[in-house]
Amino acid sequence: MANLSTLSDTELIRSAQKGDMDAFEQLVYRHDKEVFSIAARYVNRAEDAKDIYQEVFLRVYRGLQKFRFQSEFSTWLYRITTNVCLTHRNHRKKKELCHWMVLPILSHTLVYKSTSAHPTIIY
Repeated sequence: MANLSTLSDTELIRSAQKGDMDAFEQLVYRHDKEVFSIAARYVNRAEDAKDIYQEVFLRVYRGLQKFRFQSEFSTWLYRITTNVCLTHRNHRKKKELCHWMVLPILSHTLVYKSTSAHPTIIY
């Protein structure tokens, strides 16, 4: 077999689509710095960038069978990376908006979950 580092992305993708994990690993190795760089620009913490990185390559692995070469692999990968970054950002914003407030009232404790201007009372 040829040295994987000399194969084109197209050749690696076709091999990976047939189940060649070494070919998939070569694709990851070839593009991992760019994915991490994009993720790091979207988030402030390295841990979040690592989470995005893992999610991106998990989605690539799951979706590689559907890749039809209608665009460059790098374009497809960039789109997946951007989508994961945006999803991550939206989830973080929702978490930041969700505030818990505990109010002792007489012998009861009411817990308010506020995700908007209309808090929900949870007993």
